[in-house]
Amino acid sequence: MNNRKVRVAVNGYGVIGKRIADAVAGQEDMELVGVADVVSDWRIKVAIAKRYPVYASTPESIAAMRAAGVPVVGNLDDLLQRVDVIADATPKKVASANFEKYKAASVKSIFQGGEKHELTGHSFVAQANYASALGRNATRVVSCNTTSNCCFFSDHRAHGALLWPVALRTVAPLSIAASFHARWARETWQPERPSRA
Repeated sequence: MNNRKVRVAVNGYGVIGKRIADAVAGQEDMELVGVADVVSDWRIKVAIAKRYPVYASTPESIAAMRAAGVPVVGNLDDLLQRVDVIADATPKKVASANFEKYKAASVKSIFQGGEKHELTGHSFVAQANYASALGRNATRVVSCNTTSNCCFFSDHRAHGALLWPVALRTVAPLSIAASFHARWARETWQPERPSRA
Protein backbone atom coordinates (compact mmCIF):
# COMPACT_ATOMS: atom_id res chain seq x y z
CA MET A 1 0.00 0.00 0.00
CA ASN A 2 1.27 3.44 -0.92
CA ASN A 3 1.11 5.86 2.01
CA ARG A 4 2.09 8.95 0.04
CA LYS A 5 -0.22 11.89 0.64
CA VAL A 6 -2.44 13.15 -2.17
CA ARG A 7 -0.86 16.35 -3.48
CA VAL A 8 -3.43 19.13 -3.89
CA ALA A 9 -3.37 22.67 -5.29
CA VAL A 10 -5.98 25.41 -5.16
CA ASN A 11 -6.25 27.88 -8.04
CA GLY A 12 -8.06 31.02 -6.92
CA TYR A 13 -7.58 32.08 -3.31
CA GLY A 14 -10.76 34.05 -2.68
CA VAL A 15 -13.85 33.32 -0.61
CA ILE A 16 -14.15 29.71 -1.81
CA GLY A 17 -10.49 28.95 -2.46
CA LYS A 18 -9.25 29.89 0.98
CA ARG A 19 -11.79 27.55 2.57
CA ILE A 20 -10.77 24.70 0.29
CA ALA A 21 -7.08 25.34 1.06
CA ASP A 22 -7.74 25.30 4.81
CA ALA A 23 -9.78 22.09 4.51
CA VAL A 24 -7.04 20.38 2.49
CA ALA A 25 -4.34 21.57 4.89
CA GLY A 26 -6.30 19.95 7.72
CA GLN A 27 -6.40 16.51 6.09
CA GLU A 28 -3.86 13.99 7.38
CA ASP A 29 -3.64 12.16 4.06
CA MET A 30 -3.36 15.24 1.85
CA GLU A 31 -0.67 17.84 1.24
CA LEU A 32 -1.52 21.38 0.18
CA VAL A 33 1.28 21.93 -2.33
CA GLY A 34 0.30 25.52 -3.04
CA VAL A 35 -2.30 28.12 -3.90
CA ALA A 36 -2.36 30.13 -7.11
CA ASP A 37 -3.88 33.54 -7.78
CA VAL A 38 -3.34 36.81 -9.67
CA VAL A 39 -3.74 39.26 -6.79
CA SER A 40 -1.19 40.76 -4.44
CA ASP A 41 -3.55 42.29 -1.89
CA TRP A 42 -4.60 41.18 1.60
CA ARG A 43 -6.24 37.99 0.29
CA ILE A 44 -3.03 36.36 -0.86
CA LYS A 45 -1.22 37.73 2.18
CA VAL A 46 -3.52 35.53 4.30
CA ALA A 47 -2.11 32.53 2.42
CA ILE A 48 1.42 33.78 3.07
CA ALA A 49 0.66 34.17 6.79
CA LYS A 50 -0.54 30.55 6.82
CA ARG A 51 2.72 29.54 5.12
CA TYR A 52 0.97 28.26 2.02
CA PRO A 53 3.30 28.32 -1.01
CA VAL A 54 2.01 30.93 -3.47
CA TYR A 55 2.07 30.58 -7.25
CA ALA A 56 1.00 33.04 -9.94
CA SER A 57 -2.04 31.84 -11.89
CA THR A 58 -0.95 33.72 -15.02
CA PRO A 59 2.46 34.65 -16.42
CA GLU A 60 1.36 38.30 -16.47
CA SER A 61 0.74 38.39 -12.71
CA ILE A 62 4.18 37.20 -11.56
CA ALA A 63 5.98 40.54 -11.80
CA ALA A 64 3.18 42.52 -10.09
CA MET A 65 2.91 39.97 -7.29
CA ARG A 66 6.66 39.97 -6.68
CA ALA A 67 6.78 43.79 -6.83
CA ALA A 68 4.14 43.83 -4.08
CA GLY A 69 6.32 41.59 -1.91
CA VAL A 70 4.49 38.31 -2.53
CA PRO A 71 7.01 35.44 -2.38
CA VAL A 72 5.90 33.75 -5.61
CA VAL A 73 7.28 30.20 -5.86
CA GLY A 74 6.43 29.79 -9.54
CA ASN A 75 3.59 29.85 -12.03
CA LEU A 76 0.53 27.65 -12.50
CA ASP A 77 2.38 25.35 -14.91
CA ASP A 78 5.05 24.78 -12.24
CA LEU A 79 2.37 24.00 -9.66
CA LEU A 80 0.61 21.53 -11.96
CA GLN A 81 3.81 19.54 -12.27
CA ARG A 82 3.77 18.93 -8.50
CA VAL A 83 0.15 17.89 -7.82
CA ASP A 84 -2.32 15.05 -8.29
CA VAL A 85 -5.49 17.15 -8.11
CA ILE A 86 -6.41 20.85 -8.32
CA ALA A 87 -9.46 22.60 -6.92
CA ASP A 88 -10.31 25.51 -9.22
CA ALA A 89 -11.99 28.36 -7.36
CA THR A 90 -11.29 31.06 -9.93
CA PRO A 91 -13.99 33.54 -10.95
CA LYS A 92 -16.85 32.45 -13.17
CA LYS A 93 -15.82 31.44 -16.71
CA VAL A 94 -12.08 31.61 -15.97
CA ALA A 95 -12.00 27.92 -15.10
CA SER A 96 -13.05 26.78 -18.56
CA ALA A 97 -9.73 28.04 -19.93
CA ASN A 98 -7.88 26.46 -17.00
CA PHE A 99 -9.55 23.08 -17.61
CA GLU A 100 -7.54 22.55 -20.80
CA LYS A 101 -4.31 23.23 -18.88
CA TYR A 102 -5.27 20.72 -16.20
CA LYS A 103 -6.11 18.04 -18.77
CA ALA A 104 -2.86 18.64 -20.66
CA ALA A 105 -0.93 18.22 -17.39
CA SER A 106 -2.91 15.04 -16.50
CA VAL A 107 -4.08 16.61 -13.23
CA LYS A 108 -7.52 15.74 -11.85
CA SER A 109 -9.69 18.81 -11.31
CA ILE A 110 -12.61 20.01 -9.23
CA PHE A 111 -14.55 23.12 -10.25
CA GLN A 112 -16.96 25.31 -8.32
CA GLY A 113 -20.65 25.86 -9.05
CA GLY A 114 -20.12 29.07 -11.01
CA GLU A 115 -19.05 26.98 -13.97
CA LYS A 116 -21.53 25.21 -16.22
CA HIS A 117 -22.24 21.49 -15.89
CA GLU A 118 -21.06 21.02 -19.48
CA LEU A 119 -17.49 21.91 -18.51
CA THR A 120 -16.89 18.50 -16.91
CA GLY A 121 -20.09 16.65 -17.73
CA HIS A 122 -20.56 15.88 -14.04
CA SER A 123 -22.04 17.94 -11.22
CA PHE A 124 -21.40 16.60 -7.74
CA VAL A 125 -23.74 16.54 -4.74
CA ALA A 126 -22.65 14.15 -1.97
CA GLN A 127 -26.15 12.99 -1.05
CA ALA A 128 -27.23 12.43 -4.64
CA ASN A 129 -24.34 11.09 -6.71
CA TYR A 130 -21.17 10.47 -4.71
CA ALA A 131 -20.53 7.09 -6.34
CA SER A 132 -20.74 8.55 -9.85
CA ALA A 133 -17.83 10.90 -9.05
CA LEU A 134 -15.43 8.05 -8.28
CA GLY A 135 -12.87 7.42 -11.00
CA ARG A 136 -13.59 10.68 -12.82
CA ASN A 137 -10.80 13.01 -13.87
CA ALA A 138 -12.94 16.11 -13.30
CA THR A 139 -16.15 17.19 -11.62
CA ARG A 140 -18.01 20.34 -10.68
CA VAL A 141 -19.25 20.91 -7.13
CA VAL A 142 -22.68 22.48 -7.38
CA SER A 143 -23.56 25.73 -5.67
CA CYS A 144 -24.04 25.93 -1.92
CA ASN A 145 -27.76 26.57 -2.45
CA THR A 146 -28.16 23.25 -4.27
CA THR A 147 -26.05 21.50 -1.65
CA SER A 148 -28.16 23.00 1.13
CA ASN A 149 -31.36 21.78 -0.48
CA CYS A 150 -29.94 18.29 -0.92
CA CYS A 151 -28.74 18.25 2.71
CA PHE A 152 -32.12 19.41 3.89
CA PHE A 153 -34.09 16.81 1.96
CA SER A 154 -31.59 14.04 2.65
CA ASP A 155 -31.60 14.70 6.40
CA HIS A 156 -35.35 15.13 6.46
CA ARG A 157 -35.85 11.85 4.62
CA ALA A 158 -33.30 9.96 6.75
CA HIS A 159 -34.32 11.30 10.16
CA GLY A 160 -37.87 12.47 9.69
CA ALA A 161 -37.00 15.84 11.20
CA LEU A 162 -36.56 19.33 9.86
CA LEU A 163 -33.24 21.06 10.44
CA TRP A 164 -32.72 24.79 10.70
CA PRO A 165 -32.36 26.09 7.13
CA VAL A 166 -29.88 28.77 8.22
CA ALA A 167 -27.53 26.14 9.60
CA LEU A 168 -27.82 24.16 6.40
CA ARG A 169 -26.96 27.17 4.25
CA THR A 170 -23.91 28.14 6.27
CA VAL A 171 -22.34 25.11 7.94
CA ALA A 172 -23.32 22.09 5.85
CA PRO A 173 -22.00 23.31 2.48
CA LEU A 174 -18.55 24.04 3.91
CA SER A 175 -18.24 20.73 5.71
CA ILE A 176 -19.59 18.79 2.76
CA ALA A 177 -17.27 20.58 0.33
CA ALA A 178 -14.23 19.94 2.51
CA SER A 179 -15.21 16.33 3.04
CA PHE A 180 -15.90 15.83 -0.65
CA HIS A 181 -12.62 17.34 -1.81
CA ALA A 182 -10.71 15.07 0.56
CA ARG A 183 -12.69 11.89 -0.14
CA TRP A 184 -12.88 12.41 -3.90
CA ALA A 185 -9.14 13.04 -4.18
CA ARG A 186 -8.32 9.99 -2.04
CA GLU A 187 -10.70 7.64 -3.82
CA THR A 188 -9.96 8.73 -7.40
CA TRP A 189 -6.23 9.17 -6.98
CA GLN A 190 -4.22 6.44 -8.70
CA PRO A 191 -1.24 5.40 -6.51
CA GLU A 192 0.58 3.86 -9.49
CA ARG A 193 0.76 7.26 -11.22
CA PRO A 194 4.36 8.25 -11.98
CA SER A 195 5.92 10.76 -9.62
CA ARG A 196 6.45 14.35 -10.79
CA ALA A 197 9.58 15.09 -8.81
